Amino acid sequence: MDRDYVSEKDVRKCQFYVRYIEQVNNAKIKVKTDFNWNDKSGNVDETCYWINNVLNSSFRGDERDINEFVKRMESFCKDEILPLTEFD
Repeated sequence: MDRDYVSEKDVRKCQFYVRYIEQVNNAKIKVKTDFNWNDKSGNVDETCYWINNVLNSSFRGDERDINEFVKRMESFCKDEILPLTEFD
């Protein structure tokens, strides 16, 4: 059963996750359908849907591997993306 491993509401984080998945040097990630940056880059629901599909298909639903990958991806995101409160 496919699960949602990423359900983010911050579009900046969603975009980071897509870029991370596209650029990561990881043999387990296989992107079958490229993310459509022109149509979907501002829609968090469609972005998360794409991310979750890539994770589910790449890791064949192995929750442990997916959770480890998501934790690593979120960690990199925290290092790269400033919180919105920093812009106040």
